[in-house]
Amino acid sequence: GVQKIVNDISKALIDKLGTSGLVSLYLSGTILTKDRVHNSDIDFFGFVKKSFDIEKEEDEINGFLDRNRKKLCGGFECRFRAIGLDEINGKKRGRISRFFGMGSISLTFPFWKLVFGRDVKFDKRVKPYSLRFRKRKAIGKLNFMIGKVRGGEDYFLRHLSKEIIRLAGIESEMVQNKKYEYSYVDIEKRFFKDKNHIVHEAMRFRRKKFKKKDMLNFIPEIEAYVK
Repeated sequence: GVQKIVNDISKALIDKLGTSGLVSLYLSGTILTKDRVHNSDIDFFGFVKKSFDIEKEEDEINGFLDRNRKKLCGGFECRFRAIGLDEINGKKRGRISRFFGMGSISLTFPFWKLVFGRDVKFDKRVKPYSLRFRKRKAIGKLNFMIGKVRGGEDYFLRHLSKEIIRLAGIESEMVQNKKYEYSYVDIEKRFFKDKNHIVHEAMRFRRKKFKKKDMLNFIPEIEAYVK
């Protein structure tokens, strides 16, 4: 099943990157959790040495995973991202540090699963972003994705619902005074009494297959929520 697919991908990544400076490999995302849906991704993060050429190695590995999506990945979309150990101390070499930021990773890191190497205890070394900063970042990301979808980029269609749920999680932290929650299912539960909250429709989009026009029709509601 899914566990075998994850094990096979892990072995392939370790075989390909073990001599390039891979220090540890983690599994992230919803693939092994109650949040998994039919189109969940399989996401791996690797902590790497200073000598590791992050963007070059990422491109080569992700190209390999794309070419072997059916044979190795069981049809799931798989992605590998690298974080340099030197980036923990402020360097910005890879896409994660430049586009997501270490403070974002620090929040989710406790929910990652170590599959190879040593535990880098990342969350003990990097402070998470503030709640207000995360809100601004989440809203900016949603607006960016909405623009891309309206511009015809279908890649972002299935990611919009996840970002809405994450923003709802931030809302629950700010308004309900709750702690950070990683699980989409548990974020939705926080709005159980508010039947009209957008998080419920976002979860329906995550769980079912939908047409592009359905998401385009939903976008004005997303924009109203963001505003």
